[in-house]
Amino acid sequence: MAATTHGRAGGTLAEAARLVIATLETLPPPPPGRTGWPWTVASSPLAARRPDGSQWPRLTVVTPSHDQAEFLEETLRSVLLQGYPNLEYIVVDGGSKDRSSEIVERYGPWLAHALLEPDHGHAAALNHGFARATGEVLAFLNSDDTYLPGALARAAAEVDAAEGRHLVVGRCRFVDALGRWDGSEHPLEACSHWRVLAVWKGHAIPQPSAFWSRQAWDAGGPFDESRASPWIDYTLFCRMTRRHRVRVIDQALATYRLHSRSITVLTEERVKLEQILRTSREYWGSGWSPRHLTLALSLALHRWGRGAHARAAIERWRAARARAGGWRATGNLALGLALAPDLGWRLARGWARRRWRWMNRPTAVARPALLARSEPWADGWVGPRLRIELPSTGAERELHIEGALATGCLAEPLEVAVRIDGRRVGEARLEGDQAFAIQFPLPPGAGVRTVEIEAHPYFLADALFANGDHRPLCWRLGSATLRP
Repeated sequence: MAATTHGRAGGTLAEAARLVIATLETLPPPPPGRTGWPWTVASSPLAARRPDGSQWPRLTVVTPSHDQAEFLEETLRSVLLQGYPNLEYIVVDGGSKDRSSEIVERYGPWLAHALLEPDHGHAAALNHGFARATGEVLAFLNSDDTYLPGALARAAAEVDAAEGRHLVVGRCRFVDALGRWDGSEHPLEACSHWRVLAVWKGHAIPQPSAFWSRQAWDAGGPFDESRASPWIDYTLFCRMTRRHRVRVIDQALATYRLHSRSITVLTEERVKLEQILRTSREYWGSGWSPRHLTLALSLALHRWGRGAHARAAIERWRAARARAGGWRATGNLALGLALAPDLGWRLARGWARRRWRWMNRPTAVARPALLARSEPWADGWVGPRLRIELPSTGAERELHIEGALATGCLAEPLEVAVRIDGRRVGEARLEGDQAFAIQFPLPPGAGVRTVEIEAHPYFLADALFANGDHRPLCWRLGSATLRP
């Protein structure tokens, strides 16, 4: 299928059409049953010019696609409904056999360029798109990922070549195949070229939430189409960070979808690490350079199991300390910290956060959208509000709830208040053992009964353990049943 290209000559009808901001009213209607962002919700359109009167920088997004029709339309809408007034959106589909070409053609009037024909792989598709890009700010978004509202406006405000801000990275949420966020995010600690190269430490730049300047692309691109590795974004960031610093911003800009056909899900961690390591070594420098020697030693310690040995030493220190082990306890602590200084830092940071939480509750406030959630999370955890519906024959007399507490995470006992069909039926104070079972009287009635449970306090796992879990958590639901 041939390419569909909008012209770029100033003043042409195609150029004028391309600069019209897409809206919910002008885009094709969403499929039945799809609601929320970016189906029935859109970002508010930005003014034609910045507050200081200057023009918004042209921002080019390239989306490569191949046989991902089930996700593609959501990706397209998440870009087009940003309300960004100077957007250049390029889609390259490598000869998909599903409905992808049909979807791209439906959204064609809002695309600057679209290629719908077989290509030579992911890298070739991206090179094709970026070769036609005219933007000052660039990014690519795979066809199973999405931008969050306001992402392009924030990226355009942050990327500024004149100020030396060439590579900007925001937070990135993990979502499942249905686009549901479980509260976890991509680790975001890569802030230097060295940390990017030390990939075994888990420092990675989340590609969906990364934006860069034209100068950074000139330093890092184009992609090498001869590489067999699927982790081409890692190569790009290795090249970019050689010359440009990473600017990390505290805003979720994108989602990273984990599904059954995702390369990240299909590839074993060990295999993935070895594939990326082959690229990493290309940037270590000569064999006797300080960088090469430092990275080689760090990798050797990682493969030896430095982290496991360090944790074992620290556990021995804890056990010896509990037995008043004196110098032996101190020696194990010193060994653990010597093997893994970064582990010692995380332990100290976690201890400080827990101490601060106990002394100064709460240390952090959950995001309003998460506080408002009233369904259990996929792993059974429940926030401050829970709303469930249970069928009743009219013979039941009791609501029975079983669950568990995260002992040591809450700064005080958990208090719960229960309503059934809007009527308050009781409350409870829970502490001590992890598992619990509580009962409440069931008001007379039959049919579907609505159970609402309010609980406090909550804790943020990330505030205690720095694990990227930002959900407000109160307790874990085992079961909720109506009994005679």
